Amino acid sequence: MNVGILEMVGQKGGGFLRRRETGYQPNQRDQSIPAAVVRQFNLRPGDEIAAEPTRGGRGRRGGGPQVQIHTVNGQDPAS
Repeated sequence: MNVGILEMVGQKGGGFLRRRETGYQPNQRDQSIPAAVVRQFNLRPGDEIAAEPTRGGRGRRGGGPQVQIHTVNGQDPAS
């Protein structure tokens, strides 16, 4: 599981989890958070997120990585 602070990048609305272990600096091992997931959970820059990549390959539109969000700022994202 990856835990980090969400940094939004680009114009499409997705981002990356920046981890404490790397001083919150960009790293090639950072977990990608797709724009659809950001919108689904109403995520904001600076949110602390616990997430992990899921199996299954590409998204519905042939897009990028899939991810399962476990917590947002220590809370269940469904609540």
